[in-house]
Amino acid sequence: MTTPQVTASKFWAGLFDFKFKTFITLRFISVIYAVIMGVIALGGLITFVAMANQGTGTAVLGLFLVPAFMLIYVLVARLWLELVAVIFRIGENTTKLVEQDRVA
Repeated sequence: MTTPQVTASKFWAGLFDFKFKTFITLRFISVIYAVIMGVIALGGLITFVAMANQGTGTAVLGLFLVPAFMLIYVLVARLWLELVAVIFRIGENTTKLVEQDRVA
């Protein structure tokens, strides 16, 4: 079982690994997703306020368009981040397979 101190030391070792043998991207991907979600929410709010300032008709239109586009942006962001995660996991699993092959 890994302790938080061991996990932290692995993180810092991975951060300064100039040979890129360890990946830290998977540890940050949830933070990156949260930041993207915040940016999308802020962008949606700013867009809605801008549309509401144009008049009542545009504000009503914004009630439908802004959430729809926000949902699309969240979906696209999630798909891209999952693709990144899959690529890094393939790399980690391939490394494990090569190491097992060397032992056998």
